[in-house]
Amino acid sequence: SLTAGSISMERSMETLDLLLTTPLKPSRIIGGKLLAAAWTIFVLLASCIPAMLLPLIYGGIAVHEILLMLLVFLVEAAVLLCIGVFASSLFRNTVRSAAAAYGITAALCIGLPVASLLLSPFSETGRNWSAYFLVLDPLLAPFTEAARQTGREALVRELFLRLSLEPDSAFLRFLTPLSLACQLT
Repeated sequence: SLTAGSISMERSMETLDLLLTTPLKPSRIIGGKLLAAAWTIFVLLASCIPAMLLPLIYGGIAVHEILLMLLVFLVEAAVLLCIGVFASSLFRNTVRSAAAAYGITAALCIGLPVASLLLSPFSETGRNWSAYFLVLDPLLAPFTEAARQTGREALVRELFLRLSLEPDSAFLRFLTPLSLACQLT
């Protein structure tokens, strides 16, 4: 909801028309609003770095794993910020924009696994094309990386099996980069 009021607040305060009369293109205006919110997220993530380095000090996690987790958090934050700006552009009221942003996020986080579960009986045995919908779920990449870093990679396969899906091993091995790439596009 950090960006859920970015455009709707301009509308409700009747400053959007004034903002649009500036020489800035609408894409630059939205980009500026996203950049301002992204800076806030970046500062929050930077403040978490000391806590994330504790496992490095005590052993068990390598530097590249911490950097990968930070990248996952940054990508997921960017996706959620974009959802907030999108929802903000739909409504004049900030509360409705925030509710829409939360609704869209819930649809991605909960709706995609449910849709995948409902579509799995229609796929052929061994061909679970509905598993590929899950790469758009914002919770999948952090869950996958957390499972890998704690040595519980079997949890990811178990998650898919509980959804009646049997993805191949190559899909599971490249799940995090695939999920991040799909969410960024």
